[in-house]
Amino acid sequence: VLSLLFVLTGQIGNNATVTHMELAAWGYVHDGEYEKVLKVGARSDDTNAELTALRILALAKTGELGDRLFYYPQRYGADALIYNRYSKQTKAYGAGEYYCHLGEEPYGGESGRSFAERMYMKHGSAAWRDIYLAALLLDKDLDAFAKVWRAMPQDGAALPVHYQEALCLYNEQHPDAPIAFKADDAVVTRFADYRALQKEYAGDDIVAKNVSKRKFGNSYWCYYDY
Repeated sequence: VLSLLFVLTGQIGNNATVTHMELAAWGYVHDGEYEKVLKVGARSDDTNAELTALRILALAKTGELGDRLFYYPQRYGADALIYNRYSKQTKAYGAGEYYCHLGEEPYGGESGRSFAERMYMKHGSAAWRDIYLAALLLDKDLDAFAKVWRAMPQDGAALPVHYQEALCLYNEQHPDAPIAFKADDAVVTRFADYRALQKEYAGDDIVAKNVSKRKFGNSYWCYYDY
């Protein structure tokens, strides 16, 4: 009887890994331990909309959106900023606290991109600037990203890696009007390697996608193309 109970408990229990990761991330968010949030499931390709939102929140709080956003699976575009966007419930668990940590709440029906833009226009802070730029990258709108980046005051500081990757891609698409920026040698070399790989597997899209994700899965280029 006990053996049967053990088996039944295992069968009816919640074995969804991503749910456990989401709850673990929430535990760290409650305590404001954002770095620990980023370690939850860091090597897993499993995610859901809520866990993605918590990771974006943690990256914004630690100032690492521009460097580590695409280290995590991004499947929801800029709407990942809207907690509970994909839930049928009116208020999912933690939505109120999520927006409390984020500092603002979107209007009903507002898209993640519109929300980020409105907050950037309202506050003009570095944190909301990075969130807005992240939203543009997630929407794969390089023209809008370049326009916002051009309007930003340039202080000569090193650009976050994902911004460099996006500008490399933008300049490739706009050879007649490239944007001058200081790119790390490692980023330039890696972009050349990425394009070489694409050329090597030009005749087989599936292989090109799989190899690109394995070697460049944490880059903006891979997110943009695949």
